[in-house]
Amino acid sequence: ETNDTLPLVRGVQLSKYGYNPGDEYCFKEALSKDHTNRERIVFQEIANMGLQHRVKGTILKNVICGDSCNLLYSKDSIIDNRFVLAVLNSKAVNYYFKFYNQTNHVPIGEIRNVPFPTINKTEQAYIIGLVDQILSIKRKNYLADTTAIETKIDALVYHLYYLTYDEVLVIDPETPITREEYDKTIA
Repeated sequence: ETNDTLPLVRGVQLSKYGYNPGDEYCFKEALSKDHTNRERIVFQEIANMGLQHRVKGTILKNVICGDSCNLLYSKDSIIDNRFVLAVLNSKAVNYYFKFYNQTNHVPIGEIRNVPFPTINKTEQAYIIGLVDQILSIKRKNYLADTTAIETKIDALVYHLYYLTYDEVLVIDPETPITREEYDKTIA
């Protein structure tokens, strides 16, 4: 890497909340629009339909995203990128997306059409804290197991969509969340 280049990230390198840093770099001058210094959510544009989790992304800055990536960021000052990432990486949104998208593409237009819960900054804080924990762990080791924290986020997101426990079981029949735990979760 030099001052003229940035790491190139391809979709295949992305996972939930992390990415496998590669050894490819690209010249910044090759960009038609430079938004690399802006923190943004980056997710795979192509994901095998057979994958258990097709919508998966992380937050990146100072990288160049290849054609196999999509990126977005919140334009609403009230909605934090980390909250958006938590919702997009949730099992609830993954289920919704798999139901409505029957291709191996994860188009940005369809991601933008996902119904998004309304929540204020204060209510986002707990979820953002959990996302920060995961991002910190994944920066040190992108393969680290963060399932326990992700399960907490899933429970909170289920509540944001006002799902009953029986509906949660449709989305995730093997959820580690018990009915009693779910009923105690406050979103």
